[in-house]
Amino acid sequence: MIIRTMRSYTDRFKAQVLQELEKGTLPSYEAARRKYNIKGNCTVAKWARKAGKTNLLHKSEIIDI
Repeated sequence: MIIRTMRSYTDRFKAQVLQELEKGTLPSYEAARRKYNIKGNCTVAKWARKAGKTNLLHKSEIIDI
């Protein structure tokens, strides 16, 4: 049986992580996850999306051949 737990992060903590990403102190979501022991793969991206920080979201490019 797998027991799963959910963590709650304060808005202040989320803002701090996003600010470090914007400054370049943290180079990637994965680096933020490792530094702060954030469990979810998409957690930091969700925070960026909800905060309207679209510059932090991964960009996809459509190439027409």
